[in-house]
Amino acid sequence: MPSRRTFIATGLTIPLVFATRPAFAQSPNDGDDFRVTLLGTGTPVPSVKRFGPSTLIQVGGETFLFDCGRGATQRLWQLGIRFSTVSSLFLTHLHSDHIVGIPDLWATGWLNQAWGGRREPMAVYGPVGTHDMMENMRKAFHWDIQARNKEQNLPLKGIEVAASEFTEGVVVERNGVKVMAFNVDHGHANDPAFGFRIEYGGRAVVISGDANPNDNLVRNAQNADLYIQQVVMGFNTGPGGARGRRTDPEEAGILFTQTKPRLAAYSHIALFGAPGRGVPSEQDLIDATRKTYAGPLVVGEDLMSFRVGMKDVSYKLHQP
Repeated sequence: MPSRRTFIATGLTIPLVFATRPAFAQSPNDGDDFRVTLLGTGTPVPSVKRFGPSTLIQVGGETFLFDCGRGATQRLWQLGIRFSTVSSLFLTHLHSDHIVGIPDLWATGWLNQAWGGRREPMAVYGPVGTHDMMENMRKAFHWDIQARNKEQNLPLKGIEVAASEFTEGVVVERNGVKVMAFNVDHGHANDPAFGFRIEYGGRAVVISGDANPNDNLVRNAQNADLYIQQVVMGFNTGPGGARGRRTDPEEAGILFTQTKPRLAAYSHIALFGAPGRGVPSEQDLIDATRKTYAGPLVVGEDLMSFRVGMKDVSYKLHQP
């Protein structure tokens, strides 16, 4: 039987119906909808509640993936989306937690199954180093590629990679969709690192990437319909730790106040504990943000999906 849940966002009540088994659609987009799904909202911590950072955007007939952390393919399977329908993969930077799921998406998406079937090269856009990474991945899987080609007659074109490296500016523009990359401050040792702004039909979604607050982030995140922000909170995040390279909730609240999104959402959520102090809760995260921001806010969860409409931004949680 289908399951039903209701969420309320921006004053809108949304009835939800989910099938108990995924249906692997050839074309996952629905007209002119602008849909964003958080596939993974976690960190390098191997949590089954929060998989590695990855965000799916279905818009203008395109199916884009931003970062591909641990478990991205499992989340796509839960949504009933064929891996081969991901038209482009965009990378904020090359830290392992943002890319460790790529071999699975790439190789498994090639297999001749309902959830695979890629017959064209996989398009990957990333910072300097992306081309070498993808070429070395192909070398690492050489035996598997040759074996499956001989045994299963899988076309080699489907396991090829079209890797492109970008700098700040427009990365892709097609079918009315514009994907723009902007530099972010993730610490000098981690350069280059980027955030993304995705525009379509007068609407915009911003993905912060791993970023300390700065003027460039504020400038590129202005007036987004949906602003997805990474966040770190805890008690062991001093100099040299994760806190020194990313945004805490009070800083994020200032960013939200400055940029005025219709809805702000947290993803890539790092909550750190310390002996005798415990791990901050999601409510602690909200309370800290409210010190500097009073607008619409949601703490993202894996498989939380947003519909970016012309009048409002609504969200729901998929139940696998």
